[in-house]
Amino acid sequence: TKEKVVIFGNANNMGRELLKEKNGYIKTTEKIAEQYAKKGGLAVISYINKKSLHGHVATYSVGKNIKKGEVTNIGGKDYTGYVSLNKVVSKNKEKYFFIYIPGYYIMNNIYK
Repeated sequence: TKEKVVIFGNANNMGRELLKEKNGYIKTTEKIAEQYAKKGGLAVISYINKKSLHGHVATYSVGKNIKKGEVTNIGGKDYTGYVSLNKVVSKNKEKYFFIYIPGYYIMNNIYK
């Protein structure tokens, strides 16, 4: 089984796919996701909007980009680029955090 790093669909669909914890994406805490990114790993933030078709997905910044902003984001002009997490998704909204570990899904299912 090959892992699929890229997840397709709108942000709500991507968030639901991430929650399945397959293809190497593991649900974790905000603190662990942030630390993982600081060490160069892929850490993803997801907000699933239950009132609309449109949620949000962003990644933590890594390397030299951390100084530019906590999160790397694509969106409207004021929200694109390196920004704070709470600018991407309000601090009052439920967010999910994931880290990507290559081979994790395969290794945990090979002996079942």
